[in-house]
Amino acid sequence: MGRPRVEVNPKTGERLRIVAEEQQLRLKDLANLIFISPQNFSRIINGRASLTEANARLISAKYPQYSAEWLLGLVDYKNEALRPLYEAAMQADIRNDPEKRLERHYRAVNDLAELAGYPMLSMGERFVLFGQGEYADITFDDYERLCDDILDYVEFKAGQLLRKTLEKQNPAPGADTPGAGAGQKADGPLPSDHTTEQEV
Repeated sequence: MGRPRVEVNPKTGERLRIVAEEQQLRLKDLANLIFISPQNFSRIINGRASLTEANARLISAKYPQYSAEWLLGLVDYKNEALRPLYEAAMQADIRNDPEKRLERHYRAVNDLAELAGYPMLSMGERFVLFGQGEYADITFDDYERLCDDILDYVEFKAGQLLRKTLEKQNPAPGADTPGAGAGQKADGPLPSDHTTEQEV
């Protein structure tokens, strides 16, 4: 009776190619690193043979940025340091499922409105907006427009903050020159930080 067939993980070959490409190695060099013939290595690369755990650990010992588990196709993050980023990205994908995203959007708007002193109550297709001791029915269309406006504003302000922070961290060459006044570039004053309602 023959030996049981070992399942080959197709990710292994892909990941060995990634290592060779990123480290600018020939596949032959990678085969030499784990002490196997180029022919056997080719079989692993092409999904016809498995990379052993011992061989994966040899590669990982030489290039610690690639964990043995990633090389074996068991996880989708290259090393433990990247695991939190990978898990956060996965959670973001789940949260941004279209139906869940819409639900989160509405919930966030309701929370913000309540914090601003204008709580809203949803009653089927009817929305009641409270504030300053009064209340009024608002249509779903008005509510949806409010949600979109708030999301647009947050997107604009978050993008603006990101750009400004990146500019501070990575100033353009010649942005500051000797003799320029405080808050000035070489070619004139910095643009105003004020944002008008029209810009929003």
